[in-house]
Amino acid sequence: MKQIPEMQSWLRSAALGLMFAGSVALGQAQTYTNVILAQFDCDGCGAIHSFSQWWGDPTWEAVWDGTQNAPTTLGPNNAGSGAMKFTVHWLPAPVQNQLCLWQEFDGTQNYWVDPSQRVSGFFYDLDFDIKFDPGSAKTAAGDYGRLQFGVAGPTFNQIWLTNFPHFNYEGWTHIHTYIDPAIVSIDQMSGFALYYPWQPGAITADQTFWIDNIIMKTNLTKPLKPPTLSLAAIKDKPGLNIAANGSGDGPRESIAAGGNHSWVYHGSQPVTYSLTITNYPGTNHPYLQTHFFLVSNPGGESAPDWNEPNCVFVQILNNADGTATGRFMYKTNQPGGNNMLWGPGTLAYVNSSNGVLGTWSLSFTDNTNITMTAPTGQSTNFFFPDDAAVQTAFADPLTVYFGQQKNGAANTGQISTYSRARITGATSPDIDDAFPGPNLNTSNWRVACDTPNDLYIIGADDAWWLTWTLPDLGFSLVTSPTLAHNSWVDPGLTNTLVVGATKKVVVPRTVLPDANHSYFKMIKRVATKLQVLMPGETNAPGTLTGKIGTPDVQPISTVAYVTINAVDDSWTIVKSVTDQVQLTGCTDISAYLYPSAVALVNGTTSTPYVLFQTAPGSFTVTASDVTNPSVAAGTSAATTVTP
Repeated sequence: MKQIPEMQSWLRSAALGLMFAGSVALGQAQTYTNVILAQFDCDGCGAIHSFSQWWGDPTWEAVWDGTQNAPTTLGPNNAGSGAMKFTVHWLPAPVQNQLCLWQEFDGTQNYWVDPSQRVSGFFYDLDFDIKFDPGSAKTAAGDYGRLQFGVAGPTFNQIWLTNFPHFNYEGWTHIHTYIDPAIVSIDQMSGFALYYPWQPGAITADQTFWIDNIIMKTNLTKPLKPPTLSLAAIKDKPGLNIAANGSGDGPRESIAAGGNHSWVYHGSQPVTYSLTITNYPGTNHPYLQTHFFLVSNPGGESAPDWNEPNCVFVQILNNADGTATGRFMYKTNQPGGNNMLWGPGTLAYVNSSNGVLGTWSLSFTDNTNITMTAPTGQSTNFFFPDDAAVQTAFADPLTVYFGQQKNGAANTGQISTYSRARITGATSPDIDDAFPGPNLNTSNWRVACDTPNDLYIIGADDAWWLTWTLPDLGFSLVTSPTLAHNSWVDPGLTNTLVVGATKKVVVPRTVLPDANHSYFKMIKRVATKLQVLMPGETNAPGTLTGKIGTPDVQPISTVAYVTINAVDDSWTIVKSVTDQVQLTGCTDISAYLYPSAVALVNGTTSTPYVLFQTAPGSFTVTASDVTNPSVAAGTSAATTVTP
């Protein structure tokens, strides 16, 4: 990687007394080669053989096929190599089928990929080969359907890279997809995905295709500029703010209160759910959605309106004429779908003539008697049609979700603010939260969102937004009261928010190193060595030894967890490093060392441990970087061991 010299341009905000040092990049050479994810050389070899269904209607199966193989110039062409064969059993009309298949890069299919196994789109493009059986079912237009291909992000959001409205290629077709480095989270790709959206001219019979040579192709020509900084006074309203971000139209961003919050079996005692909106995008963003979800015993997902079989859904939208509409919907016995919500499950609407701002509430006075009220006091009263179904589908435990959904690229980055959420009259204690901050009250709520930092609370001490451009791979934010070389420290601002091609963070007054003049800059740190800390020691960047404290005395044959940090020459942890590290030595030759290599997360790990087996004595422990031998091994301070 080319070294980028320190930028000498400075941005001053005199009114706020803040100045910004330009981005500094400190780099070293790094080699990139094609990442071969799957060539399907044999039946079951290679982790990526295990595809899963993300969502969709038809059944399908995937098997290795040794009779099909696509030659490639991007990797080896091993004798006997095959391809993965997929057969999809599309449902007959009038069903409008859709199907998404995916595979994690590590093959575990557990919705989490170790950072060391993720791939950065800053340096790679996506390549693969696909072939359809010419005898397979086609659409009414004579093609194989609409197809999209892409990757999964770090939070298992979908990032679609290419779209074929009518895929009609015959024989093996090579697909090369350029990956734009400006895409949010593209430096953390974790899986391959194939998607049939709702099919125009529905496919109504079986379809067979093969995939081969899923390879991330090296591309070192992408325009990767160092980040630049800017500052703006915070104008967000106090309260819970939710930013409409994430990939695609569908991310739900909510808070969720678990417990016994159901209205069922409460008789005439009202059970009420309410949310107060104090700030909202204008009428040129009509599809941004605020929602209530009431769901009995859900999983940990962010989209229970789709995933769960039973859901009450209140949707609130602002309208182009300045009014707003609340819509009450429900579904029962429909996991992985929502047709009922938008059809027979819609029971009522209520309008707010003054727009979306104010308190929206939903009250139940028995199992089926419902009143929905808008901020103007306008209300509508209606009933569930089936008391028995309600008792079965919505009994305790019941979780209440309040949040929003983007519903369109035009709403990306739009922010709504909620100043109060209430749940009253249910079995669990009432919740009445005005979101005073500085953090979400986790005794009331959990975050149900693919990108949790999109939900944040603005407090009285929060003064400025600090924003920088992306990509920022490997860069760290530092601050100083002066411009002295050794005065820069990490301000500890971690609640970053990604908005399009920028990242931003709230700067409270209390983190400024000087109330009258403070400096910020971005620096790209490079790990040069490992630091090994024993219990009792703490990392201390900028000091002579890089740590404070002394090793605790360890009794013989007792587990002592070891912290391994990837650090630069100032002993600062380099959070971008995800290398595999391992304990490789101990001066107690009888000691038991944790045997496996471990991936660093944010440049650190505390998983490895040592059991000293000799006492009395004083011994050191050594760790090495398995991934990058140019990072120097580290050795701990001597630890005293007692019998």
